[in-house]
Amino acid sequence: MGREELEPKTESMRRSLPWGRASARLALLVADSSRPAEIVPLDKPRIVLGSGAGATVRVSGRYVSRRHCEIRRVGRRLLLRDLDSSNGTELDGQRVSEAELAPGALLYLGDVSATVVEQVELPLAVDSEAHSCATASAWRFEGMIGAAPESLERFHLLNRLARATAPTLILGPSGVGKELAALALHRLSGRMRGPLQIVNGGALPAGLAESELFGARRGAFTGAQDRSGAFVRADGGTLFLDEVGELPSEVQPKLLRALEAGEVQPLGAATPIKVDVRVVAATNRSLAEATDDGSFRSDLFYRLRALSVEIPPLRERPQDVVPIAQEMLSRSDYGGRTLSVSAARWLEHQDFPGNVRELRNLLSAAMALSRAPVLERSCLAVARRMARGRECTPPLTAAMEVRDERLGPLDRAIVTALHKENGSRKRALSELNMPRSTFYARLRRLRDNGIVTGLAECNHG
Repeated sequence: MGREELEPKTESMRRSLPWGRASARLALLVADSSRPAEIVPLDKPRIVLGSGAGATVRVSGRYVSRRHCEIRRVGRRLLLRDLDSSNGTELDGQRVSEAELAPGALLYLGDVSATVVEQVELPLAVDSEAHSCATASAWRFEGMIGAAPESLERFHLLNRLARATAPTLILGPSGVGKELAALALHRLSGRMRGPLQIVNGGALPAGLAESELFGARRGAFTGAQDRSGAFVRADGGTLFLDEVGELPSEVQPKLLRALEAGEVQPLGAATPIKVDVRVVAATNRSLAEATDDGSFRSDLFYRLRALSVEIPPLRERPQDVVPIAQEMLSRSDYGGRTLSVSAARWLEHQDFPGNVRELRNLLSAAMALSRAPVLERSCLAVARRMARGRECTPPLTAAMEVRDERLGPLDRAIVTALHKENGSRKRALSELNMPRSTFYARLRRLRDNGIVTGLAECNHG
């Protein structure tokens, strides 16, 4: 399958967007049987997909015609048209001759599938440590964003699983975004008109878990009133069972019956109630190990795992860190801020045991320390030290005593001025009355040598 190259933005265009919301356009994530998913930008007036030489984008597949279908740009709309292919073109489960494309759409060209994603360019701001501007390219899919190839594969997998009706299990450590994946499965499932109910298995008291899931009738137990359970409330829609591995053991056989029979029996009720519910479950536990030690039923585990998707920790997909961070910062509740180039490079090399949740907390702490529209690397580093229980501003005198012989008169003056001005580079530079280029060149060398550390450099005012 051929792949079109993106034309890079010119430097002047990049500098006109020092910060703000990301620009986006649509792209096609194509997955065939012979290779990993690839991105096809939909930035041409007309793109022909097929297996033959006449196709703009070559797609390998046993049931793909030589010129299978085309995608045309008409104003701001993208129109898909089947080119009289032998096995037809499907859009969201329906065979079409012509239809409009939208983000999240699922296409089938014979036996080859494709997902429409938003291609995003997230602008980064120039800073004192990086003398060039850059953008972080990524892809957005149903509220999720990523740049790692594994993330693209997962977006496409979620899109295909969404159209199924079998229970789906989402696996991954805490904080990776399993709830976002569950929401995507609901929105793309065709059950969007139905309700979405979310139940956290880890927050359910053992005595109330059964009534919360299956409902109860007045008098079923002391103080019981008529209550609809989560299965009934989710009828026609999706039930998301978060932390399903924490469900009490006495509830598990009744959950298995609900999945297999499509019915629930409220506490105190004489007859069961039929329900039409798509169940999506998530856990950060190893349910396979839980079945071995007897804390989780093996038959329920296999039923929940009819379909599954795994979301790896953030440390295994460092390419996603900057797009996720910049996407968070661009939101209005974050003040529409952005990262500097050096801050983005620093983030890529950090470990986040708490995954996306820890990254979000780091950004929130950095924004509390700085009112600037651009978050610098030094500000993130200070926030990181605070989160790990170290002081934000260790005394500079300690560093000077250890490395006193390495400080010349000019370096000593810079360190002293920074200490006096509580880390404000702007005020320190004003006090020193030296050329700006000399000040920042010396300051970078002091940082590289570990002499300037622990300053409250977030305060650049």
